[in-house]
Amino acid sequence: MGETWCETYYHEYVTGDGRDQYMCHEKEGDWKKDEDEEEDEGEDEEEEDEEETEDYVSYTTSIGACRTEDGGKAGLTLFSDTDCLLRCNTNETCTGYVMGETWC
Repeated sequence: MGETWCETYYHEYVTGDGRDQYMCHEKEGDWKKDEDEEEDEGEDEEEEDEEETEDYVSYTTSIGACRTEDGGKAGLTLFSDTDCLLRCNTNETCTGYVMGETWC
């Protein structure tokens, strides 16, 4: 019986490498905040967190496995399950994921 797999990525910029057997799901939004901006927000951020009851993570999709602009592996982590969407949604440093095909 085949194994399922998925990959998560941890690099500021990821996009699909063009291989049509994969789809790169790239996290959207302002998760790419500069550390200085986060420190400056201080108390305002705490108030916003209280107001938000549910975080919504959206993704754009491109063809191929997620890679950096120069073809690097973008901090790839391979898992033998299908939980990468959940992992990426709940990890602030995750920038994208790929759901793999079943290995035979």
